[in-house]
Amino acid sequence: MLSQRQEQVQSGALRAEAPPQPAQVPHPSLDQLDAYARYVRDHGGQLSVLVLSRQPPSASVYWHCIDRGISVRVIEPPPAMQLRQDGHLNQVGNQSLAKMVREEVLSPRLAELK
Repeated sequence: MLSQRQEQVQSGALRAEAPPQPAQVPHPSLDQLDAYARYVRDHGGQLSVLVLSRQPPSASVYWHCIDRGISVRVIEPPPAMQLRQDGHLNQVGNQSLAKMVREEVLSPRLAELK
């Protein structure tokens, strides 16, 4: 029998819907994101961005990526996957994130290369 935490890891509990679109505010980090996406593309790759919240600052990054054609996913880990009073991922959250990246980001791309 799986524990509640193991079920969360296997259930894909990290998925979230797109955040609401906030007013775009220029930010130097977004310029750097664009530069890195160009660098990755120029070297034959494709940048994938994971946005870890639906809060307004993260929503700005999400919609910036959408507008620029950068692959982006938003996830919002439930409290059971976060360190208490911190918001960073705990062991269960990191395991869930690694599983999601492997199954939904890396595996499809590796299959394309075969």
